[in-house]
Amino acid sequence: MINGLADIQQLGKHNCAAALQLIGEWTRGWQAIAAETIDFASRSLEDGAATLEKLISTKSIEHALEIQSGFAKRACDAHLHQFLKIGGMYAELVREAYRIAWAPAGSTEK
Repeated sequence: MINGLADIQQLGKHNCAAALQLIGEWTRGWQAIAAETIDFASRSLEDGAATLEKLISTKSIEHALEIQSGFAKRACDAHLHQFLKIGGMYAELVREAYRIAWAPAGSTEK
């Protein structure tokens, strides 16, 4: 309960500090998500290029189908793993933002 000007000032100070902390956490979270996405795209392109080189050098249709099937399986597994990883990063970002936004005034938890 607010009982005077000092309480209002303290609450305002707490809210400003929480907003700055929230902005910092969101920035770090989005940077981590962007870095992970770039890394995944790079790995995917490298795998695709390596698979294309194998396909170009193959002499039989059966071997080409085997290479393509292996690539399709790896790509599907990698995408599923990446979606789960990014989803977890989003969930952690929202969880941290919620924790900061709803921390009681005067709390010092990080």
